Amino acid sequence: MGKTTKPSAARLVEILKRQDPCAWGADYLPAIKAIREEAPARSRPAQIWWEKHQRYVHVLSEPEQFIVLIGLFHPWLFELQEQRMLHYLPTAHPLDAHLKGAGVIRPALRGTLEVSDSLKLLKYHAMVAVPRTQPGKAATVMPFPWVGDFLLFLDDGQGVYCVNWTVKNWPEDFERPVRFGKDSKDFQESIEKEQARHKVEALYYLDGDIPTVRLTRADFDINVVMNLAQLLSWSKRKHSFSEEKTREFVNYFKAAIGTSTAAMALVFDLARANDCETSEIKIVLHQAIWHRLIRIDLFQPFHIDKPLLRETRDPLLVYAHWFAR
Repeated sequence: MGKTTKPSAARLVEILKRQDPCAWGADYLPAIKAIREEAPARSRPAQIWWEKHQRYVHVLSEPEQFIVLIGLFHPWLFELQEQRMLHYLPTAHPLDAHLKGAGVIRPALRGTLEVSDSLKLLKYHAMVAVPRTQPGKAATVMPFPWVGDFLLFLDDGQGVYCVNWTVKNWPEDFERPVRFGKDSKDFQESIEKEQARHKVEALYYLDGDIPTVRLTRADFDINVVMNLAQLLSWSKRKHSFSEEKTREFVNYFKAAIGTSTAAMALVFDLARANDCETSEIKIVLHQAIWHRLIRIDLFQPFHIDKPLLRETRDPLLVYAHWFAR
């Protein structure tokens, strides 16, 4: 999704400060934060807590909010950079700056200016006037970066690699702008600009052997993402059990999968047997499902007052093409 926060010299300085270079882990700062002052008009900004890196992930639409949950659920994901600047000048491969990427020679990225020029689309690249510090001097025209949705950093056991996700509401939105009515006099130009932006982004990352995956509401099952949202909401909570006791509880839940016993009844049984609060047992249950220690059917609504349904389809296999090299 191309973000439409109005280009300005001040915004350019702020984006470069956050993203040139990008930080990692808890220190990462998105080019556009999911806050009222920065999110585009008519967007749906939200922040999702990511326990693994002790930070919030910033999303700017409802489809982004749903889709990123499947990314965070994947055990191969070791880094995520959302709302990431596409460098307008040549730059190193994104993995070159990470410890996991050391020791491998990877192709550099040409930058969006050169890519746009090679596609004869340079006229669509955003530019901004930057005032000179000396009095009387004309402003300098500078490129203004496009911002991508999600860059995933993955380790499949064979090595590390990246995948770029670009997200829209519906598939047709990749071919037409969202924020122009059909009667707008510059509607055709806005269509061309939208299409140019996606062509440039795909080739920009392809230079680094990074595939771009287009994703929309049509690509995910709503039950899966609603279940993942519920599970992730428990990730920040703590319980007092030892690893051995936690494994005991997990095995108890696993043994009950596919039976007619409601999950909450299992929680009550464990709480009584161990003289502890049900809230702590529920933490174990939700976190174990999130970490794939307990495998249930995520394509059906998960309710704690219902039985644990046996997994029939693994979401990570169903959506495996999202993560393909």
